[in-house]
Amino acid sequence: MKVILFLISFCAFATELKPFYTDLCTFFPEGTRLEPRLWEDCCVQHDLVYWAGGSKAQQKQSDKELKQCVTDKAGKMWGNLMYRGVRMGHLSPIKSKMKWGHGWGDNRSFQVLDKSEIVTIKALLQTAEIKEEYKLNYINLYLLD
Repeated sequence: MKVILFLISFCAFATELKPFYTDLCTFFPEGTRLEPRLWEDCCVQHDLVYWAGGSKAQQKQSDKELKQCVTDKAGKMWGNLMYRGVRMGHLSPIKSKMKWGHGWGDNRSFQVLDKSEIVTIKALLQTAEIKEEYKLNYINLYLLD
């Protein structure tokens, strides 16, 4: 009986989504010396996708969108540096708390979000203290069929 209660409580905990937070550009500057917050918004958008997780294809899409966003704001060199840093970070044995799907807890792997998870994400987005455009971009790019 104790084992069943443990499994039920573990499953309930594993599917709980923590509120969104961002550390901006993890291990990378948010901009240049002259414009220190130049691509900060690109990182917030990227963190939003990483918070919720999803499929491996969505991770790749998110990383490419980050690269394009930084490139649009600061040029190809910065966009490539950011992209390579993010992609190499996936291989690093030193992991950030901001890994893929971190909002769901430590054991989340690549998986398509189900309908109940999407409902949970949308509900938590309502209270997230980020720009409405970030929320709408995320919903339009990742949660609509």
